Amino acid sequence: MGGWRSEDGILHDYYFTFVNSVAISYGLVEKEDAKRIMTALLQKMNDVGYTDFRLGLPGNLVPINDEDYDISDSDSAEMNKRWGYQNFQAYENGGATGCYVYYTIHALYQVGMKKEAEEIFMAMMESYKEGSFQGNCEGSDMTKDWKTWKGECWGYEGFLVDNYHALLAMSDYLDSF
Repeated sequence: MGGWRSEDGILHDYYFTFVNSVAISYGLVEKEDAKRIMTALLQKMNDVGYTDFRLGLPGNLVPINDEDYDISDSDSAEMNKRWGYQNFQAYENGGATGCYVYYTIHALYQVGMKKEAEEIFMAMMESYKEGSFQGNCEGSDMTKDWKTWKGECWGYEGFLVDNYHALLAMSDYLDSF
C-alpha cells in the first residue's frame, strides 16, 4: 500500500512500514493478501539493507522525494536546514524508531510469521533493557527516540512514549505459545 494518492492521481509509495502494518492489524486486508504484503515488506527491508531491529523500524524504506516535502514556511525551511530532515535514514525520512513497530509485530503474528515477529520484538527488548529509546545522546543535542540506520541519534523529544508501544506485542508473543 502506498502512503497517499495526491489530487493528480499519483500514488506516493515509500514503503511505509506502519501504513501496511496498521491496515493489516485492524483487519482491513484479507489474510492471504496480508501475508503477501508482510513478506514483501520484509523482503524490501532486506533489499535496502535494514537489519538492525534493536533500533526499531524505519518509517519508510525508500527516500521521500524532495517534491513531497512542504518546507514553504520559514520555520520548516530553517528546521530542515539545521537538522537535515530530508536526509534519507534520518528522522521521518526513513529514520529508525520504535514508533508504530507494534503494528508490524502484531501484523506478522496475525499472518503466522511468528519467527519474523520475534526477531524484531526480541531485538527491541534488548534495547528497552539498555534504555536505548529515551534520553539525550552523549556529546549531542539529539536524543535517542529517532536514529539513523547506523544508530546515530536523530531525535528531539528525549522521551517519545510511542517508542514503547511495541511492548504491547508481549501479549501476542505470549499467546503464540
